[in-house]
Amino acid sequence: MIKVEKRLPFGFRGDWGRVYKLYVFDEQKENIKYQNNNYVQIESDVQFKYLHNSVNKNISIAQPKNNMPIGAENIIVETTDAYFNDRNKSFECVVYQGDIVFLFGQFWLVEKVEEKNIYTPNKQSFYYCELKKILDGVVRRDYAES
Repeated sequence: MIKVEKRLPFGFRGDWGRVYKLYVFDEQKENIKYQNNNYVQIESDVQFKYLHNSVNKNISIAQPKNNMPIGAENIIVETTDAYFNDRNKSFECVVYQGDIVFLFGQFWLVEKVEEKNIYTPNKQSFYYCELKKILDGVVRRDYAES
């Protein structure tokens, strides 16, 4: 599992979301080898903030209400949650393209992640995540309720 290292700047407020990462592993049954794919929730929840001004009006009919997107198919959210990648020796966003996020009472697929650095004395990285809504029937309940 990924250890989440919180790097939240003062004043960052948002909603906590569950993040599920895809794990692919080989299985062998009766001389047949195949890949088993499972989404597994990471140990810690991740904090997201809905970007009211960054909604693409061409693909979204979202109307912000109490920081929640209503009826949106695509939204952009912001997070500062990162972990230290020992291989790259740098901080990286906890959420990757292809992850599933349960946020605002909906399941979303992470389609894209962009980094934006704010140059302060402690240099803070913000990550903008483009999410696309997933129908509830796509996610199995045993993963969603764990």
